[in-house]
Amino acid sequence: MKTKIWLTMVFLSLIIPNIIKSQDFHLLEQVVREGKLEILQEAIKKNYDLLHYQNSKGFSLLILASYNNQSEIVKYLISKNANINLADTSGNTALMGVAFQGYTDIARILIKNKVSIDQQNYNGATALHFAATFGNKAIVELLIEAKASKTIKNSYGDTPYDLAKKQANVELANILR
Repeated sequence: MKTKIWLTMVFLSLIIPNIIKSQDFHLLEQVVREGKLEILQEAIKKNYDLLHYQNSKGFSLLILASYNNQSEIVKYLISKNANINLADTSGNTALMGVAFQGYTDIARILIKNKVSIDQQNYNGATALHFAATFGNKAIVELLIEAKASKTIKNSYGDTPYDLAKKQANVELANILR
């Protein structure tokens, strides 16, 4: 296992200087998805600009780590000043992704680090809209505790309360009332 990690680090050290200009960024994306913090740290040491790079879908390393529930990588990237409010090509942020997935630990990390709670995507949805739509009660409670707005309407005129109601989630609708 250590040999495989070492070989990956050697390979990445050869491509890191040009990684942003090449198609090889997908290798680093895989490193993040698999939670290989040590390899990511080496890559960031060699090319700090990787913190701010976004792939063709607009996914940054922080968004990928968040979407894949990689809390140690999320903490590391934030400690290196990765932009926690960066959005993908649909306007979705790391917080919206974890609200959809129900990754409470990542949501706590992002909130603790002053993420924009009420940032909206291109459809006007906030993280609270996502949590309400997908029935993630713990995330709904966490966002409300962090002072997320319950009154923001998405492009379709729905508040998070409306979305919980449409999903017939009485418990969430009562929390969001």
